[in-house]
Amino acid sequence: MPGRPSIARCAERTFAIAFSVDDGDTERLVVVVETDGKVLRETGAEPLREGIRQAVRDGQSLWTDEVLLIRRGSLPRTTSGKVQRRARRKLYLDGELAPAG
Repeated sequence: MPGRPSIARCAERTFAIAFSVDDGDTERLVVVVETDGKVLRETGAEPLREGIRQAVRDGQSLWTDEVLLIRRGSLPRTTSGKVQRRARRKLYLDGELAPAG
């Protein structure tokens, strides 16, 4: 699959989180992935998003409604280095995420 090596490179030394968003009618799966700017420039945002969607389908049998690419290191973390999913979900719901691509 074209772009697959870049998907692997995107996942190296980075973090991704997934959370659900319920709009009252449906529940949607949102995946937020930190990405390296070089990988984003080489691959392009949409092929990278599609590769991530495919990887989630292949690995988890889940349909991803939205994939947000953000700059590496921008996910909020606890002092022990764990990603703060609730904080990122709140930023998403408040419309305050800054996508990288």
